[in-house]
Amino acid sequence: KHNDCNMIISLLKTLKRRILNWRGDGVHSPFAFNLIRNVIRQPHPYNAYRLLYSNDEAERINAEVGRNKLWTKRKYLELIFRITHYHKAQACYLEGDPRSLVLKYIQATGYGAMCSDIKQADTIILEHATPKDFTLSEQQKENLWILINTNNPQVKQWAEQMKETLNPPIVFDIVGMDIWIWRTATTPGYYPVYY
Repeated sequence: KHNDCNMIISLLKTLKRRILNWRGDGVHSPFAFNLIRNVIRQPHPYNAYRLLYSNDEAERINAEVGRNKLWTKRKYLELIFRITHYHKAQACYLEGDPRSLVLKYIQATGYGAMCSDIKQADTIILEHATPKDFTLSEQQKENLWILINTNNPQVKQWAEQMKETLNPPIVFDIVGMDIWIWRTATTPGYYPVYY
């Protein structure tokens, strides 16, 4: 009975996001509106998408990894592609499985060379794991984007704890993913977005 109630509440929250936030309506920050409208909700596909996704490859990785399958879903991989491309990421750090399809999508943007040092990254992607020692310097926060798989309970719990410590000024709460952004000259805000 308790699970049914939680499921109904979750469904109502999702429906509210669909109705009120699907195009970025009500968002006063030009940066946030543009990101919602032209990146998160972008209706036009990139040509690269046709070459990147393979159901067989996604199923094989799901079978091998045996973890949360969110990041092998095509729509989330395409969202990661669009965000990386829009951000023009110079150094991406992936905390997750090295067989991840995320790597393939990031490399296809032409941006986002992968780096092994989290302190050098301007884009951090938390897929299936969380960093052990995670601190951010003020210099690193100048243009940092963190993409978090909130569909993974371990990563979501870590994010909830770290949000208070890191205090990201801009948060996009997408169903299944959070995007935290540190960016100068942008109005801080929290934006629930349906995707």
